[in-house]
Order: sequence, then structure tokens, then C-alpha cells
Amino acid sequence: MAQTPGGGFVLVGPGSGEFGSPYGPGFKRLGLDPARLLFAKAKTPAEALAALEEAARTPGLSVVTGLAPERIEEAAARRLQRAAETSGALALLWRPYGAPALGGARGRWRVAAAPSAAPGFAQTAGLGGRAVPPGALRLRVQAQKGRGLGEDQIWEWRDAAHGFHRLAPVDSAE
Repeated sequence: MAQTPGGGFVLVGPGSGEFGSPYGPGFKRLGLDPARLLFAKAKTPAEALAALEEAARTPGLSVVTGLAPERIEEAAARRLQRAAETSGALALLWRPYGAPALGGARGRWRVAAAPSAAPGFAQTAGLGGRAVPPGALRLRVQAQKGRGLGEDQIWEWRDAAHGFHRLAPVDSAE
């Protein structure tokens, strides 16, 4: 996710617990200025969805994202979609695996961890039984709804670019 000039970001979620708390230095490592991030803690799923909708209506925000409740009323999902379309913000809902699909979503992807490649130095460093550090973060992205679905893909994090780089498509039978 790249920052757009002048745009801020809103993250709505539980704020702590199972998913932890937002961590400023982590966002900075991703190339996102923590000073341009707004965090909203929601106590209930309905409150989180209302906050996402309100944020999506707010001018000057580039991205509105949050952990969505497992069950969302279709009308609430459509209101969020319309709010984002009107303001031009990108609204991303993170849903638990296996949650019921949203009919009004423009696109739907399943994102999961993928095995990282071993770092280049690991084969030649003679580590003598010591643990080998993992390689760069990789994600497997499977398009499930949207235009031009194409093949499943592996995306790898590149520190220098502060972003993900798409690797070759993968066989969906894997």
C-alpha cells in the first residue's frame, strides 16, 4: 500500500488483544509516516463498522481499513462501499478466514502467509547447525472476486522499496 500525497490513513479495530496494538515503528518500516495515521478503537463490531463508514466519508483520507466483524449486514457493507466511492478513499475490510462472503464487495482476495525463500547467505555461511533466519515476508494472494482475476500470485516484501513485489504467478493447484 503506497501513500498518496496529502492523504491520511485510518485504521479501525479492537486496538489490542488477539491482534495486538498498532506499532508506530512498524508502520515507519513499511514506509508509512505514523504522524499521518489515525487509529480508532472500537468496542463492538457495529461501532467499528460505523467508524469505518464515517472515516470513508471524510475528505483527505487515502485509505480506510479495519478488522471487520464476522457477520456484516449487506446494507452496512453497501453504505461503506458508497462512502468510499464518493470520497475516493480505498476501503479495505480484513475478515476472518471462513467468514460469509459480502455480495457487494468489488473485489475479494484471500491473503495468507507463503513460505519465504532462504536468504542467499544461508547456504554458504557454514552456520553449523544454528538457526537460519527467515527470508523476506511472502504472501500468497488468491483473487476470488473481481475483474481479471488471473492466477494466484506470490508477493514478496522489499525493504528498500517499502512495498511488495509480485513474483511469478503460482499454480492454483498447490
